[in-house]
Amino acid sequence: KQCINAEYGRLDRLKIIREELRMTKQDPFMGCNLGIIKSRVLWWRENLPKIEPAADCMMMAGLPPVSKMLNGAGCWFYALSKNELRELISIGTDPGRIIFAQTVKTKRTLSLR
Repeated sequence: KQCINAEYGRLDRLKIIREELRMTKQDPFMGCNLGIIKSRVLWWRENLPKIEPAADCMMMAGLPPVSKMLNGAGCWFYALSKNELRELISIGTDPGRIIFAQTVKTKRTLSLR
């Protein structure tokens, strides 16, 4: 799975999508405009200042551009697995903004070994 930042005009986006379909054949991909996502986070912060925006890591698995952009915008994250925790820490997420929501946690998982 990969992510394409479609921060271009409509014709450019269609060209990128057609090229991606031609090259990957069956592989799934997601096209998104990171600028729109970032503007939504900024809107949230401006209009709902007492509520911190948060993102579900499972929805962003394998989409580092989205995770990095949300991390840069100061979003919180819900993580369910050790791999999601590692991914968030690897992109520089403050551990204080990660909610480890898995109901059963082993000592090993909590130590990230």
